[in-house]
Amino acid sequence: MLERHLESSQGLADEQYGFRKGRSTEDAISALESTANAALGKYELCVAVSLDIRNSFNSIGWDHIKTALQKCDVPEYLLQTFQAYFKERSATLAHSHSATGQLEINITCGVPQGSVVGPTLWNVAYDRVLRAQCPESTKIIGFADDTLVMAFGKTTEDVERRINEALEVVAEEISILGLSLATEKSEAVFFKRQYKKRKPTIRLNGADVPITKTMRYLGLTIDEKLKFREHIKEAAKKGQRVLTSLKRLMPDIGGPTEPRRRLLVSVVQSVMLYGAPIWATSLEYSKVIRRELLKVQRQAVLRSICGYRTISYDTTYILASTPPIDLIAMERRKLFQIRRGLTRKTVQEAKGDTMVEWLQRTEDAKKGEWTRTLIHDVRGWVMRKHGSMDFHLTQVLSGHGCFSYYTHRIGKKEEPNCRHCPSTLDNAHHTLVECRAWAAEREELEAEIGQLNIGSLIGKMLSNTQAWEAVSAFAKRTMKQKEALERAQQLEERNMTN
Repeated sequence: MLERHLESSQGLADEQYGFRKGRSTEDAISALESTANAALGKYELCVAVSLDIRNSFNSIGWDHIKTALQKCDVPEYLLQTFQAYFKERSATLAHSHSATGQLEINITCGVPQGSVVGPTLWNVAYDRVLRAQCPESTKIIGFADDTLVMAFGKTTEDVERRINEALEVVAEEISILGLSLATEKSEAVFFKRQYKKRKPTIRLNGADVPITKTMRYLGLTIDEKLKFREHIKEAAKKGQRVLTSLKRLMPDIGGPTEPRRRLLVSVVQSVMLYGAPIWATSLEYSKVIRRELLKVQRQAVLRSICGYRTISYDTTYILASTPPIDLIAMERRKLFQIRRGLTRKTVQEAKGDTMVEWLQRTEDAKKGEWTRTLIHDVRGWVMRKHGSMDFHLTQVLSGHGCFSYYTHRIGKKEEPNCRHCPSTLDNAHHTLVECRAWAAEREELEAEIGQLNIGSLIGKMLSNTQAWEAVSAFAKRTMKQKEALERAQQLEERNMTN
């Protein structure tokens, strides 16, 4: 009821993005980016200062919350409800020096953390800070207690004067609420397009605020050029750490099935894609940072399909039905713009753009010819409703596995020819449709799906679950036998050597 009243009566400042319906951290960071870019577009200078409030949610006074609720014209019955809540509250702590072993402390401040209404009460009380009368060419952005103060102008002197005046006003408003700033944790970034410009001197409560090349704000690393390269590099490293921790639980053989393995991909991608609507366009201008994200994503995707690490990037994404992460990031940016009414595109069009770009990359790929020969309808493969990949099926569909042609190519075997058909290369095509050693398995497969034809094999697999399972069973039987023969040959060679 309180949230509904505040939104309907426009009771909260537009600059508050935290704990509000239809708003997120991405909106707050987008406001920072658009403000800075607008200034830079006019060849102005811009500075952003992040503020840290000590123990904010536990320190806000109840009197300030009550006063703020009254100013918002909150209905009387809600006021009485909160007044009852803020009355005669205490906390009991274990205390060794007390006669009873306990110590009772009266509580006179703080919002109820863990409750639904706690964040909203904070927003109501803190609203006066975001509405503070700051100098012109300044801006305040808030996400709950995470506060950012910005100033822009033609000269360093203008920016310096405005940001210090704004910080003085904001610090005063915060002090009125009984809160204190952790000045030593404040950070600042100076955005400029003109080189050799003097950095402004920033003061907060009598202390200097250092200006650095990067600043952490709401989980993103904001750099002075707004390229977000440092953030993307750190996101890739964080994704790698998560992947390393989780992939031990998923061996290629005997581990979870593909649907559960895909959870690994989802977790790793979620870590790396945080804030993607803000930084996605940066990937278009730097192949290096794009490659860092793709490298981590490919490792996760290979785990989901139990594939060899020699499989190309494009083939990996096709077999896993997962678009490259840079395309996913750009799609999220488009969806963010759609939700905020910044574009006329529809959700279907945004997703369609991703598929079109992915298909174009697949057609332009120089590797993975065997997989593209099999899966010529990538859209149908990706949109299928049944069928999962496993260790042996991935070998057959990628051509990377227990095939003499493959092991010879990577230097593990001297001859590329089939042990059963000495004059023929032993590759996935030969195993699937030619090799006489697997005639019985092939006959059993054809009894399920009809005549075995490379051009129509995937179409038959996609047509029904039975056909998919039949092909998967054929791959498992033949590849297991090939692996057993390979191990026996290796053992025999070692014995002869000894």
